[in-house]
Amino acid sequence: MKDVIVQRVFLALMVVLGACNAVPSQEAIEAERLALLDVDREFARESAANGAQGWASFFLEDAIMFPNEGMVRGRDDIRDVMEQVFVPGGPLLTWQPEAAQVSAGLDLGYTIGKWQFMAGTDSVISSGNYLTVWSKDDDGSWKVAIDIGNDDPSND
Repeated sequence: MKDVIVQRVFLALMVVLGACNAVPSQEAIEAERLALLDVDREFARESAANGAQGWASFFLEDAIMFPNEGMVRGRDDIRDVMEQVFVPGGPLLTWQPEAAQVSAGLDLGYTIGKWQFMAGTDSVISSGNYLTVWSKDDDGSWKVAIDIGNDDPSND
């Protein structure tokens, strides 16, 4: 009888450990990829509506941003730098994600796309490309871990 109990406990542990290492289905990965694209679009809308505060709200506390020059560490410093970009009544930073990928663990991902700095609705001041690395926060929401942007004069 004792051997049967030990076998059952061992089997139950194996099932639990196997479930912890389960690989999500392609459908789950695709659903999370599409959700990440939506989060990036929401990031753009919130930034347009709320400026640097909206921008910073999508970053992890210890995030890193690589603007065209240099590196900025931490959400607060990132917000401070972006206050120079999101000037009320000034040009508007817009972007649109073109692609996204997520890890099999569904907790890391990236989006890539093109950004534009617009004066008015149809005058492009500058444009470029971006790569944003996303990570799930403690609450399960996608947050920016690393953001990289560069100028691309050929897009102007």
